[in-house]
Amino acid sequence: SMENGWTIGGTVTLDSQKYFSHEFSYDHSFTGLKIGLGVVAGDATTGSVDAAFAFDVADMQTSQVAYNLLINARPKTSRWRPYVAIGPALQLIHLSDAPIKKAPNYFKLGLGNIGLISAAYNFVGTPPLEGGGIFQFGLNYGGGIRDRLTPRWMVRADYRETLTSQPDFW
Repeated sequence: SMENGWTIGGTVTLDSQKYFSHEFSYDHSFTGLKIGLGVVAGDATTGSVDAAFAFDVADMQTSQVAYNLLINARPKTSRWRPYVAIGPALQLIHLSDAPIKKAPNYFKLGLGNIGLISAAYNFVGTPPLEGGGIFQFGLNYGGGIRDRLTPRWMVRADYRETLTSQPDFW
């Protein structure tokens, strides 16, 4: 199960056309992951087994890079500007408590950059519980409204969601 957490990120919006905007964003989330085992109902050992399978919450981090096309309902000179957003997203999920696999020692002598690339490639191929990560493509969508306070400053409220496949931690 996923625990509560927090996110920090940033967004750059290019408002170069009358009804379309381009948005680039980066978000980094810090949450908790709790893995538990279910006990079969009617099992005679249920009372004594529950305490043996108490799991601690592992720290999980998700980095996401996204591009969104914003389709605005009103021109960019309007004070109120509702919009819908859609675009691709790339995300990397990893457990910060898991041991990270490093590149082999023979990459240390003059081949450090190759070892770094090799470690990054192997990071995505290794399961998160063994120190790797999960790389996913997704679809980011949502909508919102912007309020222009001054010619250069705006406030906005929006809803965003990213659709990806269920991560496989095993």
